Amino acid sequence: MKTYSFYNPDSGIFTGEKFVTNNLVGRQVPDGCRAIEGNFDHLCVRVDVSDPDCLVVVDYQAPRPDAGFEWHADVSKWKVSDAVQTFIDSRAAALRRISQIEAAQPRTIREFALGFAGAAERLKAMDDEITSLRSEL
Repeated sequence: MKTYSFYNPDSGIFTGEKFVTNNLVGRQVPDGCRAIEGNFDHLCVRVDVSDPDCLVVVDYQAPRPDAGFEWHADVSKWKVSDAVQTFIDSRAAALRRISQIEAAQPRTIREFALGFAGAAERLKAMDDEITSLRSEL
């Protein structure tokens, strides 16, 4: 079995698509692309197309996806910055906690409707916590 990676013949940038076959790859090449034998990581290498008779795969630094990414030379890839990852994690935690609180509300609402002592205070505390968590989003 052979693996082929597809690339743009003008830029040498890999598409990220691959094809594995025992046969010739001919019909499987997407329009506007060329194939080169090998399983290449499209995020950190490209084909040097300066000499079409001698194709060589070289290191490549893709454009930054957005301002929240940092280049990590040890793996030759863009990764989400620590600050952005911290924000993503805290937002996810806040959303999980809001879901937990909202899942507990029906019982407290029922207790409030039935006149149970302290139910109104518990509903207010739940609402206050949700309001606080939403401010973090």
